[in-house]
Amino acid sequence: MKKYLNKILYGVSALLGVIAIIMLAAPAIVPKGEYADYVGGSFSGANVAFGNDNYFAFSFGYFLPYLLVAIGVAFVIVAVFGKLGKIAPIVAAVCFVVAGIMFFLPIDLMAGKDINADELAEFKNYVKEICTVGAGAIMAGIFSLVAAVLSVVTAFVVKTENN
Repeated sequence: MKKYLNKILYGVSALLGVIAIIMLAAPAIVPKGEYADYVGGSFSGANVAFGNDNYFAFSFGYFLPYLLVAIGVAFVIVAVFGKLGKIAPIVAAVCFVVAGIMFFLPIDLMAGKDINADELAEFKNYVKEICTVGAGAIMAGIFSLVAAVLSVVTAFVVKTENN
């Protein structure tokens, strides 16, 4: 069992990364109280990252955490096969940590539809007043940060016969 512990932990790390990516479909921005009817409900991570018909344009800033998690999962898979030594889990952990932090900032990383840079700052302030971070963004951030911890722990703490 000890021989396979690192592979199990890497697998859990990769699974948490995949779940963080799936949170793309969960609410990232949620209107507060009476604003929910006015805005038309919550906005998923996909709405914030890729835009929607009414409020948001494509935002590379909020697409980036999902991309970083996918890169982190790829490096975890590389680590499972023993390639790149300790570099692979370190790169995976860095990707997971940066993505985890970015997941908590959907309002700051969003892009407004059909507005210029000056109006974008005003739009973000308005959204901050009437909206809050949704459960999908929070859970994606948590899953990503836990995946980072598992990657680092597996690389440096778990000693197996192969290490």
